[in-house]
Parts: sequence; structure tokens; C-alpha cells
Amino acid sequence: MPILSLPRFLYIGEGSLDEFKELLADSGYEKVFIVTDKIITDLKIIDPVIKMLDELGITYKIFNEVEPEPSFETVEKATKIVSDFEPQLILAVGGGSVIDAAKSIWVKYENPDFNLEELSPFVWLGLGKKTKLAAIPTTSGTGSEATIGVVLTKKAEKKKIAVGSYEVVPFYTIVDPRFPLTMPQKLTASTGLDALAHCVEAYVSNMSNPFTDALVEKAIELIFVWLPRAYKNGSDIKAREKMHIAAMLAGMAFSNSGLGIAHALGHSFGPLFNVPHGLAVGVFLPYVVEFNGQESESRAKYALLGKIIGVSGDNIDQLFNGFLEKMKELYRSINAPLKVRDLGIKEQEYLSKLNLLVQNAYEDPDIAFNPKMVSPEDLEAIFRKAY
Repeated sequence: MPILSLPRFLYIGEGSLDEFKELLADSGYEKVFIVTDKIITDLKIIDPVIKMLDELGITYKIFNEVEPEPSFETVEKATKIVSDFEPQLILAVGGGSVIDAAKSIWVKYENPDFNLEELSPFVWLGLGKKTKLAAIPTTSGTGSEATIGVVLTKKAEKKKIAVGSYEVVPFYTIVDPRFPLTMPQKLTASTGLDALAHCVEAYVSNMSNPFTDALVEKAIELIFVWLPRAYKNGSDIKAREKMHIAAMLAGMAFSNSGLGIAHALGHSFGPLFNVPHGLAVGVFLPYVVEFNGQESESRAKYALLGKIIGVSGDNIDQLFNGFLEKMKELYRSINAPLKVRDLGIKEQEYLSKLNLLVQNAYEDPDIAFNPKMVSPEDLEAIFRKAY
């Protein structure tokens, strides 16, 4: 039986930070621990949040050391600080990495002895006794502001660990399009591909259901219309708002359905070659669609996505092929790579790590939700084809 997990309070649209301020004014919160990264602080993207807290007279402490691929070590460091500070609210301001780190800090703050690698929907932690979590996404892709997922990196092994819990979904989510306005084109493309991959994988997941399907269908419609526009003109507030909403909808969908092997491949590939998450997953997505499309049920669902984004066809095969081509057109419109070699990775270096790539991907939990059974040989074939 499906479980639908969503943020408790959603503030959506331009000016939603002002609405959140009204809530804080009446909340009784005296201390807020801000989790962010150095780019957010250096570019002063965080300034509206600081101004809000200053005006409310709320004491805050800023931790801005979250890496692009947040590590277990960073979470432990932040947890020691937050434990001394004892806030009533942890506020994440940043992209998916920052929000994932904040979720992890929340878990460790309330359960100091808990092993984050054991985070699971089947383990109850009792979060919320000491503090609550709020998220202000500054990118439009991961959907972490609305999901149960957490991805952390083991630095020494260059390996990502993907876990999740229904309890780590932020209590408050503020989806204000003013925050992603400063995203450069490459980041807009990368995060947009991540949102697209969430849609495509969630829709055919073996845990998909009518609720997640509905979320995906709206999200993918928005992505194909508004991602190229946000990429072309980053100051287009309407495009930013639509993509911000699309990313959140896609996040809600996969949070309740699971993902698939494009994410397993990307989780393996990204850390080994220092490729941003969205590009790492996105570069494999068309080949995963081809692989899963061998199954009639998945092929029919991909065909339906094709119809939603305007593909014409008289049968499932035409719609399926049209969907694949529309995806590739979208990639080209945002200068996204369709091959691993387009990322500047040498073939010899890539193939030298093929065994490790396959091993890490095969151990990734997202494989469990893929609609088609997959073997290490299948993963190797996709890795090779994608090069």
C-alpha cells in the first residue's frame, strides 16, 4: 500500500519568504541554526534570510561548510556545533547538498549515536522533540526540500550513500523563485536534468502509484516548457518559479515511488569523476529509458509521457521513440551532454574504472525500484553505450 509523504507546510511563489516570516514571528523560536555553503554566503544569497531573522530578533548561528557532495565528516562537525547551540529550528538555505546535510544534522542532533548509513523508512527516530527543519531551496532540481531522501559521500572511498526516512521531510518548505535567480547556466542545466530524471524514473518505478504519477505528469509538462527558458534567461522570474515548482513536484513524486538505475549509475559515476549530480544522472538517462523500454509496461508509460509533452504518434512505439527524441532535443537546448565523452573524460580513464563503476552502481539502493530487473552485465553495457 502506497504511503504519501509530503512537507507539513509549503510556502510557494514569489514573496513566500515574507509569509514564512509571519509564521516565525508567532512561533516562539528563539534560536535558528542555518546550514548553507560558502557560495551562498559569499554571493549574499542568504542576506534576505539574515535580514528576516535580525528584524524578528531571533538569534542565529551560520554553518556554511557544506561541500557540493556533502560528507559524513561535515555532518559530524556541524552536529557538534548545533548540539552546543541548541536551536529550536534548523534552517537549510541552499541546493540539495545543503538540504541533505541539514537533514543529516537534524538526525544526529536528536539521535547522537545513530549511524546515518542505517537511515531507513523502516526505522523510527522520533524526530522533532528538540527542533524542526525548514528548507529554502536555492536551486531547482533535487527536490530535497520535499523528499525523504538523503545522499552523503564517503570521502575516502569516493562513494555516495543514498538513504532516506519519512521523518526527515522538512517541516517547512519555502519555494521562493527569488533564490534561484542567480544560478548560472550550467547549474540551471544540471539541476534541471536532475528534476527531469526524477520525473522519468519515478513514473516507471515499480512503486509508482496514481498519486506519484499525477505529480510527475505536471512536473514534466513544466520542465519541457520552462527549463529552456530559465536556461536562456536566468532572470526570468516566471521561468524560475515554474522550474522551482516542477523540481518540488518531481521530488515529491520520487520520494514516494523511488527512482531507478539512472540514479544508481549517476551515484557511482559522479564522485569518481567529479561530475555534478544532475549531469552524472542525466547523461545516462536516455540509455536507461531505452533499456527499460524493452518492457511493454514501461514502454507504454514512457509513451504516455511523450503525449504529455506534445509528441504525436499512432501507436506506443511511435510515442516512445518520439519521447526519446524530445528528451534529446531538450538536452541540446540547454547544452547538456548526451555522451560521457562530452564531459571531457578520456575513454581509457573511464574504462579503467568500469569494474568499480559497475560494483558501486549495483550496490545502490535505487536499483530496487527499477521496473526491469538488472544485472551487473546490464549496467556495464549501459556504462559502455553511454560513453
